Amino acid sequence: MRSTPQIEWTLAFQEDVAEVFHFLEYQYCSESQKNKLWEKLNRTQEKPALFPGVGIHIDNREYTRAYRRVRMGSTYYIFYEVDVFAEKVILHRLLAQVRNYEVLIREAVAEYVDVD
Repeated sequence: MRSTPQIEWTLAFQEDVAEVFHFLEYQYCSESQKNKLWEKLNRTQEKPALFPGVGIHIDNREYTRAYRRVRMGSTYYIFYEVDVFAEKVILHRLLAQVRNYEVLIREAVAEYVDVD
């Protein structure tokens, strides 16, 4: 890999970031609090770019991707994967630690069966 791989945000990651900042708006957080979180997000997303193996590997046979997880403060996890060939780090999800992230990063499409 080159010295610093490119960082790519998936659409899901962008939506997660927007959801977090929408929640902060709803909670009437100050601009300084939102700026603090934005700076923390920027610092945290640089970690996997500088040290791709820094995150905890998610060992789950259901996933076709090699997801890693890195903590952002005491509230959020960033889920990412490292694409060595394209020399980039792909950020997939930004999720609160209390959420059931295994359901939220599921890759398979849900199938519903009619029980009639």
